[in-house]
Amino acid sequence: MTHLAYTYDNTPGALHLPHNDPSASKPVSKEDLAALNIHVIQIPHSDGSDVEAKLKAVAGERGFENVDVEVLDLSVGGVGGKAEFEKKRKETEGHEYVLSEETINVVLQGKAYADFRDKSNGWIRIPLVPGYIYIWPPGAARRAVHVDDSEFRVMRVVKGEPGWRGIERSKAEAEKHPARMAYVQSVGA
Repeated sequence: MTHLAYTYDNTPGALHLPHNDPSASKPVSKEDLAALNIHVIQIPHSDGSDVEAKLKAVAGERGFENVDVEVLDLSVGGVGGKAEFEKKRKETEGHEYVLSEETINVVLQGKAYADFRDKSNGWIRIPLVPGYIYIWPPGAARRAVHVDDSEFRVMRVVKGEPGWRGIERSKAEAEKHPARMAYVQSVGA
């Protein structure tokens, strides 16, 4: 697997920078991600015409009943121009939330980062790029970081009813949410 997750180095600087200084960061294996119920599956690079079919197949294997593929365009053009993009980035970047449902993502275009809390409450950074299916577990604490204002499009499938179900981790109910409590117990955090 050529995809590389790594520990976030916690050095000063904007979140959209890689934060993978070799003196403070180390690679995270596919097995270490699996221990956190995070799965990254490489898919053959194609023109994108069969990506949705592969995404639906993985969703079916994982018991998703409603496979409603949502394409999010988080680029400057997709959110209404540069000013609106920067406003949305400031509103959301670095905000930590807990997922209430299992989520599957496939990046269609561009690059971003997904940061997840590990068992010791440090960050693991996963670069999000085309050619992979990303499976995020319910109850995991994460944040999303957009690399720049270039085109970024992602297909998202959520287990259960379609729509966003992230719970801001700063809110008391996040740690008491059943998905969070089950996740913490399952990974031994």
